[in-house]
Order: sequence, then C-alpha cells, then structure tokens
Amino acid sequence: MRSIKNFGLLCASVVLLFGVAGCDSGPGAGDQALSFAAKDASGEMVSLDDMQGKVVVLDFWATWCARCRLASPYVQQLHERYAADDRVEVIGVHWDTDYSKGEPGEYMAEHGYTYPIIPDGTEIAKTYGVWTLPQFIIVGPDGKIILRQKGFGAEDVDAFAKVIDETLAGQGG
Repeated sequence: MRSIKNFGLLCASVVLLFGVAGCDSGPGAGDQALSFAAKDASGEMVSLDDMQGKVVVLDFWATWCARCRLASPYVQQLHERYAADDRVEVIGVHWDTDYSKGEPGEYMAEHGYTYPIIPDGTEIAKTYGVWTLPQFIIVGPDGKIILRQKGFGAEDVDAFAKVIDETLAGQGG
C-alpha cells in the first residue's frame, strides 16, 4: 500500500514538474483569441469581447514566479508607453489563487505598477493552455492572436512595441 502511495506521489510530481515547465497548449499566432470575462482588482468586469478593436497584451504571471517578478518592470514600461493610447490595453492575468506568496494587488501597489490586473485569472490561463510563466499573448483588433511568447525582458519592450505599432498602422491608426 505504501509503494502505491509513493508511486502516486511520484506520478503527481512528474505531472506537476513537466506540466508547469512547458506543456503549454492552446491557441497561437493566427488563431482566434478565446473570449473571457473576469473581475479586475477594482472589481470591474474585464471582457475581451469589450476590447474588440484594440490591441490587447495579456501578461500571465503569478506573485510566486521569480521570472514574472523580473518581467514586471518591463511590463510596466510597455503599459506606460501606451497609457495614453486608448487603442491598446496591457493587462496582467494572475495565474493562481494561492496568495501565500503575496496578494497580486498588494504586489502591484508595493512596486508602483499601474497596469490593470485580473487577480483571479487561473481559469483564463487554463483556457489559453498557459502553464509556463510568465507568458504573453498579444491579441489584435480583429480578435486574432498576433503573438504568443514565454518570458519577457528589457529587449522585449521595443519588440512588443514594434508589433503593436505595426498592427495599429495596419488598421489605419
């Protein structure tokens, strides 16, 4: 009986390790983005359908994710770059509801990050097949995914801006 329990723990560990480490699935570039609606940190409903016609950058992250914490200042830079442009939205989608490593809203306030977040975005992440963090999805004004990328650093701010600017220019903006 003990060996069955140990085997079960081993199997669960392998699934967790490999599931979180890179078995992402879901829609990619060229695919239609999947609709979602959830409350943001202020309690307002955020709906991808309501953002039709805009470029939407989704940042899937978690407070316990070290690489996400490293990416956050650069996501903030991207947000600030487009804060005055109502055709672009940058939204953090918090992947977990276990706030033992920090509550998402408190983390954002503590670091001075001002981009909107969905504190309970686990179901959205699962819908998009996101298991590796951080992960970014850029949705075009037509509702199709332009880019899906794991990780984000200083060099990605300009790369993402180029994608966003080219998309906006392509729609006459």
